[in-house]
Amino acid sequence: MSKFKTRSGKTVDLNQNNFKAQGGEGKIYIVGDTVYKVWESGKMIPEKKINELNVLDHPKIIRPEDILLDSKNKVVGYTMKLVPDNAVPLAQILTRTYRDREGVTPQCMNELVKQIADGIRFIHKKPGYLQVDGNEFNYMVTGKHDHVYFIDVNSFQTPSFP
Repeated sequence: MSKFKTRSGKTVDLNQNNFKAQGGEGKIYIVGDTVYKVWESGKMIPEKKINELNVLDHPKIIRPEDILLDSKNKVVGYTMKLVPDNAVPLAQILTRTYRDREGVTPQCMNELVKQIADGIRFIHKKPGYLQVDGNEFNYMVTGKHDHVYFIDVNSFQTPSFP
């Protein structure tokens, strides 16, 4: 078990019960409706980039919200909102088998594409911001297949981090 605190003063214990996934950048934990990303040593994005990502205040963009500190007050990660409603990666619903089994209609898929386009327009209207890794694994779709969320936002270009 590891104790962490956020820059805003909240303390949290992250353990195997909260563990969700691990990738090349770090580990993901979920406690309640908050996601905690704990980065691998030396891979944490700069705090300035986290601050710049905060301007992407679109409700469907899951961006870093609060800085996560270890017991020595070293920045080791950040918090994000949890994507609601048993979300699945967009890649999963792109298969015909999944769409047929789950009843995902062409109209539903069209609505999701419109939501992605709206989100990209929102991002790219901000001077110096680009979504540079918009692949099918960087979107999560709610279990009802009616909303799409942008994830892996730390890879976005910001004014100071092209």
